[in-house]
Amino acid sequence: TGYGQPVEVLLPTRQTHDQRDVNCCVSCAIGAAMEARDPSMPALAPLFHFFFAGGQGAIESGLTIPRAQGALLQRGICALARHSYDIARANVSLRPSVAAVQDGFTRRLLDRSAGTLLWRPVSIATSPTPLLRHLAAGFPVILGLQPNAPYLALKQSNPVLDDSRPPFSSVGHAAAVIGYDGVERVFIVQDSRGLSFGAQGQWFLPYDRCTSPFIVLAFALAPDSLD
Repeated sequence: TGYGQPVEVLLPTRQTHDQRDVNCCVSCAIGAAMEARDPSMPALAPLFHFFFAGGQGAIESGLTIPRAQGALLQRGICALARHSYDIARANVSLRPSVAAVQDGFTRRLLDRSAGTLLWRPVSIATSPTPLLRHLAAGFPVILGLQPNAPYLALKQSNPVLDDSRPPFSSVGHAAAVIGYDGVERVFIVQDSRGLSFGAQGQWFLPYDRCTSPFIVLAFALAPDSLD
């Protein structure tokens, strides 16, 4: 891999979401990353986060990063058992219960020593190494990406993104990177487009494609103090 061992990392996943026509990909990606980061974490409810970050007003446009950060800092994400609604437009406006709010507050993603949100920008403009280092340390990374036709065509028989060139969709997307394979030189991405997308909801991003304009931003659920 060019940076040392281990050669392979795969953080655990709990569930594969299907966002359908609700643009809650950021909430789904954050939930998937939190589940992968902590093996003791229960399955989480992305609609809980989406409700407080944008709700009905964000169904079409999706969430901005500042609003996603604010909701995660102030409300966290509750366990799916506390807000167990399928992702659907009709369920976006369902207000979480008091028990769900209390549970979410205990799952705010904080660096307890610094009192800040575990939200560290990762620069992959020139090299995949920073992404590899975070994953090897156990910290999943959330990608903001610009979908193109090859990405939207990913399926079980072809789950590897083989073309990251434009044209790109005007609607952005987010997904969680939960591992890598240093032999195949690909990152393992957990998406929120359902089990029929890619390989049962996951797909593979070659190292040499992560530095292309297809990827808009990346941030890890890691402390700023990480070496």
